[in-house]
Amino acid sequence: MKHHEDGNDSTMVLDRYYLTVSVNHIENGADTVYLNKTGKISTLKLPVSYAYKNDTLFFDFSDTLQSSQYKTVAIDTVCISKTNELIFEGVECNPRYHHKVLSATTTHHMIDSIVVKNNYIDNDPNKVHFNLFLHPSD
Repeated sequence: MKHHEDGNDSTMVLDRYYLTVSVNHIENGADTVYLNKTGKISTLKLPVSYAYKNDTLFFDFSDTLQSSQYKTVAIDTVCISKTNELIFEGVECNPRYHHKVLSATTTHHMIDSIVVKNNYIDNDPNKVHFNLFLHPSD
């Protein structure tokens, strides 16, 4: 992983690993892959559910040195607990949801920590809501 400065925030760039991000909703057993074996990334834009109070995301880190096979090095689980506010703007518009993040936790295999930067999720695509920090590597 390369360390680089992004404005005032320090971020980690995945350059030795492929990342797959998926979600499993325990309530109904539905699985969805949001990001599949992507490398050299420093930011992610992932949706949150509007039907569940908790989202459980799985971050699967695979070694890029194994070009023909994706060998999983570590899997971290990120759990986000939130509210789901139904917003009506008018009868001619479909309703939408806003969310208040109550907590965010992670396991610590590759991910060192998660920080809630902005706990109110609305429809602004430019807001950063979470910072994920990875353990330093060689």
